[in-house]
Amino acid sequence: MVQIHSVLKKAAIAAAFVMALSAEAAPRDFYVSSQATNSVKRYDGLTGAYIGDFVAPGSGGLRAPQGLVFGPDGNLYVSSWSLAGHAVLKYNGQTGAFIENVTEGTAMNVPADLQFRGQDLLVSCKIGTAASPSVVAKFNVATKQYLGNAAAGGPLNGTDGVSFDTTGSMYVSSFNTGQIIKYNSAGVFQSVFASTSLTSPLDNRFGPDGDLFVNDFNTGTVKRYKGSDGSFISDFITGLGQTQGQEIGPDGKLYVGSWSGNFINKYDPVSGALLGTFVAANAGGLTRPNNFVFGPEAVPEPGSISLMAIGIAALLKGRKVINK
Repeated sequence: MVQIHSVLKKAAIAAAFVMALSAEAAPRDFYVSSQATNSVKRYDGLTGAYIGDFVAPGSGGLRAPQGLVFGPDGNLYVSSWSLAGHAVLKYNGQTGAFIENVTEGTAMNVPADLQFRGQDLLVSCKIGTAASPSVVAKFNVATKQYLGNAAAGGPLNGTDGVSFDTTGSMYVSSFNTGQIIKYNSAGVFQSVFASTSLTSPLDNRFGPDGDLFVNDFNTGTVKRYKGSDGSFISDFITGLGQTQGQEIGPDGKLYVGSWSGNFINKYDPVSGALLGTFVAANAGGLTRPNNFVFGPEAVPEPGSISLMAIGIAALLKGRKVINK
């Protein structure tokens, strides 16, 4: 009886492990803003194969999509960048159906990069007229309320990429001045963090070793800066035409887009070695990819959880019968 009980117990543990592993290993799809087609395209998160348009062209008034991010609510938020549609639009995270304009009621210009900090949506933009200073604005997406600025001041002009270090300090790309501007966690200007060799910085991300990778759009490069003081290290990646879009994937690899070449490559984040083209040029009609993001981590389907519970219950029931 003891031996049979042990076998059943191991079987139950194995079943639970397999279920958990299956959920964890489920691919996270890859979503790309396609500026020239006014859509968000969806690709297989493992192979890069085209699946279909996740957000249909022009859905909800989308025009020239730029930044995109999944929120804490699981929905997709996309910035509509062009002069005809200054807004951040919300789409169903499962179906891509338009839900609402979450910045409605706030005068905003050229919204670009999007990030969530807690429940607050951060938007690289100008609040007010086109002549207004560049800022990183903060919104409550539930109430559509503009909460002020998460970062403002200093030489910031042409706001785009936003990233954070481990202390909560914010690093913002200033496209028109060729600089990365550092703000403290309260959004107060601290310094020009990096500028050497930069002409047109867009997306920026901290790599696994703590260095800062910056897309330099006009030179078609990804430049690498020391994370501690912003000193220039090297042109980490070259030859991309015009670089836009950058992401550290769930596999730990660095994904970088070519805006002019309409493709996305995968690189080793330590050596910079090209690991291959992830999304092929013009795949699914991709034109002028601006930004991209991997979808949220998969969670077990309710049916899978129920099946696992039923299986474990059956095993425990079998144990009771055997013990009799």
